[in-house]
Amino acid sequence: MPASQHHFEEFEPHTRLKHLVLQTYLQMWARKLLLRPNAGAIVYYIDACAGRGMDDVGNRGSPVLAAREAGILEGQFRDRFSRNVRLQVVAIEKQASHFRALRDNLEPFGDRARAVLGSLSEHFDALSSEMADAPALFFIDPFGIEPLRADVIRAALARPYAEVLLLFADQAALRHFGVASAVENLPNESDYAGELFDLTEEERNQVADARAAREEALGATPERCIEIMDAAFGDHAWYDAVNAVPQDQRRATLRRLFQAFLARAGANRVLPIPIRDARNRHVYYLMHATKSPNGYATMKDAVEGALKHASLSGAATDTIRFQVRSDLNAVERQVRERFAGQTIRWAEDRTNPRGSCVSRYALEDTTAYPSQLKDLKERLAGLRQPGRSIVYRFPGAR
Repeated sequence: MPASQHHFEEFEPHTRLKHLVLQTYLQMWARKLLLRPNAGAIVYYIDACAGRGMDDVGNRGSPVLAAREAGILEGQFRDRFSRNVRLQVVAIEKQASHFRALRDNLEPFGDRARAVLGSLSEHFDALSSEMADAPALFFIDPFGIEPLRADVIRAALARPYAEVLLLFADQAALRHFGVASAVENLPNESDYAGELFDLTEEERNQVADARAAREEALGATPERCIEIMDAAFGDHAWYDAVNAVPQDQRRATLRRLFQAFLARAGANRVLPIPIRDARNRHVYYLMHATKSPNGYATMKDAVEGALKHASLSGAATDTIRFQVRSDLNAVERQVRERFAGQTIRWAEDRTNPRGSCVSRYALEDTTAYPSQLKDLKERLAGLRQPGRSIVYRFPGAR
């Protein structure tokens, strides 16, 4: 059974964690954007690999979760703020059988959620025209690497108020590299042909059989793997960069290269979120790409909130918490350099809610997570000035 079919029998705990991160962030993201000064009345959620919308035992998938949140959001704004707003859900699915199930699962939500047959690349221009300058969150959750398209990601991030949350299957990317490099290194006729001898028919058959067996075992030709990876990374530079490092560093290198691509594509803040399964094995990364400092900080909050309610084992959630924790030595150095020679509050106050403060800077401009702020505050205790409010006097730069 193909992986995509097996996936919908029942979502694995790590898939439910992924959905929980998305749902938690979507709640925060939509509310913050619709409450900002001069906000419009609509934001968009684009689910680029929507699947069926639910698994076979009734667990809600990403498009149904988003549609449900859209209804809650609209009711809250109507009741609390007397405002009519819309979180418009657009769920795109390429496989016809999955699309039919998706359409049925979204039908109860009316026109706030619609199913679209095809791919994001096919519908991107039409969606861009429809959305105009409205904020959009693109969720790109493919099986493997093949559906990732650098050109579409660039176009999404070029929008004024757009963010991308995507699944980067680093294990699959490593397998694609392995196919390309391993098959590339198999012997071929040119390795043997020369003035001294030519391959016999038996030797040619052996070479062809070895190549065919390797390609069949790995599930793709090297040419196709290179094509997929080039499309995902936007060029072919990934190959030499990965080939140049030791084997045990290649998966991490692929992840860093993709983060760097997202930054070049316009996301000045990229948050990699490691996802592990119930047996505490690495599965993939979620990557949040945004131009918004507030969005970057909000996603950290969403990750920590989702981990509190994850159905993973305690060991798996503890490992993820450990993996996302920042080096506080580096964070402290960055904070001290940023505020050198200044007197700065720890937190925002009512008179200057968006003014400079240490805690907001740490969340928006360093890799620190909210749970690390207490430790950061203790590290800075020697700089605190007298008074009820927490204010620091940072020494000047050396």
